[in-house]
Amino acid sequence: MDAALAMPGQTPASLRAKALWAAGALAFPQGDHERMAVLASEAYELALQSKDRMDLRNALTSKGMVDMVRARYENALPRFREAVAICRQLGLSWQLGTSYLNLGTALLHAGFDEEAVSTLREGLRVYGELGDDVFAARIHNTMAHAALARGDIAEADRLAREALSSAAQQGERQGVGDGLQTLAAVAAARSDADRAATLTGAASAVREVIAARPGPFDVAIPRRFLENIEKTVNGERWNRSWQAGHALSIEAAVAYALA
Repeated sequence: MDAALAMPGQTPASLRAKALWAAGALAFPQGDHERMAVLASEAYELALQSKDRMDLRNALTSKGMVDMVRARYENALPRFREAVAICRQLGLSWQLGTSYLNLGTALLHAGFDEEAVSTLREGLRVYGELGDDVFAARIHNTMAHAALARGDIAEADRLAREALSSAAQQGERQGVGDGLQTLAAVAAARSDADRAATLTGAASAVREVIAARPGPFDVAIPRRFLENIEKTVNGERWNRSWQAGHALSIEAAVAYALA
């Protein structure tokens, strides 16, 4: 993508804006947030010149995600709200569902739990109409984070299991890693340190396989529970369980988590 963007010559604003959005989408899971910010700024300027409204939606999304990784959640809200509004005008699309997912996530971290859940449900409805089980699972996992944040551990467990099961059926390893970590947080909330450590190790192994670095906000809520439980046990015991989980195959990790 960098090589394509560096090619000389004139490029239509809309075409370059799309390439910048794609490059930013690759920078995010690699944890290259500074590069993502640079790409988002240029994409936004070009999107303002484009006649394709989806270019503006994508650029607003990129700038909102930069706010998210910098923990500026309230700054992300107007960008994501505008992205939703643009998509609603354009009709049913994956981008509409994902704009609801992004807005719901920002609302959750900004402290607006009820609006976050209702927004996520709208995204779930869109993904259901599209038949997108992969992203429906991601919404279920985010809703599990919301349940954890409000202390509804049983609901968090139910949602995380549903998300993990669906991701595993789809062979979607990012979703598997996310689901394993959320269930680790559920175990931590129930004071089961060994299970929490095992699932944390398993989630780490999955993410290593796909070279994925989740955004800080994607792990913030589970991490609070995991850091608290880790402080209550001997370090050697935690590491032993973590290593046991890390050594599991993806299939074995999923089976352990759902047992």
